[in-house]
Amino acid sequence: MTEVISDNLAPQWVKSFDVQYHFEQRENFKVEIYDVDDLVNINTLANHDFVGNLEFTIHEVVTARNQTLEKNLVNPERPAGQSGTIKITGEERQGGSKEEVLMKV
Repeated sequence: MTEVISDNLAPQWVKSFDVQYHFEQRENFKVEIYDVDDLVNINTLANHDFVGNLEFTIHEVVTARNQTLEKNLVNPERPAGQSGTIKITGEERQGGSKEEVLMKV
């Protein structure tokens, strides 16, 4: 979970995530974006408006131009392309015998 950004139609989150990356494996991730309406019960997703989601693989991020994957968010209740876009940036790091990717959403 990232921080909440109030009243912004083009938020830029600060939080990043370190994940181990194995080039030969297909590693899937899913990002969901919500418009938070209830700061008291922030973890109760039913209290918030679903904006959209994106399912992607780490491989897509690492091999994207400038290691930045940009795609439309998907919301089945809205027409395609009407939920906004998301950019996920990866930064490869060498960690011992394993590679890691730092992802910023």
